[in-house]
Amino acid sequence: MEKNSSLSLKNHNKKSFLISSADHAKCSLISSWVKNKFGDSVVYTASEQRECFQKILNAPPTVLITDFILSKSNTVQTLDNLIDAPEYKLLPLIVIGVGTQKADYVDAVVTGKVQFIDNLQTEDELSPYLNRAINFASALSPSSYLVKYLNPGDVLIKEGEISNQVYILKKGKLRVYKYVENTELSIGNVNPGEFVGEMAFLNHSERVASVAATEASEVVEIPITIFDQVIFKRPAWSKLLLETMSRRLGAALKR
Repeated sequence: MEKNSSLSLKNHNKKSFLISSADHAKCSLISSWVKNKFGDSVVYTASEQRECFQKILNAPPTVLITDFILSKSNTVQTLDNLIDAPEYKLLPLIVIGVGTQKADYVDAVVTGKVQFIDNLQTEDELSPYLNRAINFASALSPSSYLVKYLNPGDVLIKEGEISNQVYILKKGKLRVYKYVENTELSIGNVNPGEFVGEMAFLNHSERVASVAATEASEVVEIPITIFDQVIFKRPAWSKLLLETMSRRLGAALKR
């Protein structure tokens, strides 16, 4: 993959994280974990409720991470406000070890607005929650394309689905497979810099195979409705598309 192609895959919206806890050591530890995963992100902290809300309003973060052990705060009241208030509708929450009834927030959990972690111990445990939170924020933000984060095993494309997006693998590895008479048949892998899902767009057809992540991965998601315009504006992506199709044609001819 050429250098200029790689540069064109960068997400132009820098991610920011607000970590809110009265435990300064925990804030520092989680901050380091976030920076390890998203090196170019902005991470800032708040130690009490008033400071937390003031920072959200003055410099809205991409993701809020909190354990709600905040001085002078009512946990349930604060959580309800962050979920229901219109000004916070785009803000995903990761709530660590909070002593409240998760069943009361089923709708918010299902949509990805809120995630609960009972007992966070390691950086690896936090990583999939960060991915889902970023995906929630990205899906609601106005953009011609977005970067989507996949955990190992996450299914990106399902065979038989209507195709609404085309993807470019930015980082990680994907596997392509389909089922023939209830038996899974491996078709191949997708490597960084390759398109995936483009055939359904070009053929105006349903997905002919499924695609899943074999490791932590990042993909650029481009809506089919604007795919032509995006490709036209980004010649490097047009070249990637041709290279992807050429490689797959060559592989098919060798079979």
